[in-house]
Amino acid sequence: MMEVVLDSAAVQHLLRSIRTSRLRRSAAAYGLIVTSIDKPLEQKRLTLAIDRCRALVDEWADTCGEETIKLLIIKWDGLGALNPVLPVRSIGHPASRRLSQMGFTDAIDRLIIRVALATSDPTVVSEDSDFWDPSNLQQKGNPRACVASLCSRHLGVTVLLLGQLLKRL
Repeated sequence: MMEVVLDSAAVQHLLRSIRTSRLRRSAAAYGLIVTSIDKPLEQKRLTLAIDRCRALVDEWADTCGEETIKLLIIKWDGLGALNPVLPVRSIGHPASRRLSQMGFTDAIDRLIIRVALATSDPTVVSEDSDFWDPSNLQQKGNPRACVASLCSRHLGVTVLLLGQLLKRL
């Protein structure tokens, strides 16, 4: 089983097809939201780590809409797919300082790393260029990009795009 932390951009990508389809919008109104990770969640091949205080879920709601996220959380929680963890207190001084120098300064992004560090196989799924290289949008998805590389080498955290995650499942 694989356990990952989703950032709000990844959740937004999961929900993108729902928003473009009138049929899916009406289905969402009835709580029938379907995403590309539902099958692996149902089959217990994937779980989602969130922080116990649910700041990450609040961020998803701010980005994707409160009602939609409520429905998604109810669904995923019903599948037993959510694993609330106590994030580590700190990323660690040398790595934290280096991340700041790279432009990785957002508090929620750092929380995502801290949540991942509290799991047995630290993996972050992000569509946000900040997790790759905040100064170069073209680096998104490149494991050698500065932030993704530092996370892998110094923290043991793998950073993946949603598509890369789906290929692994």
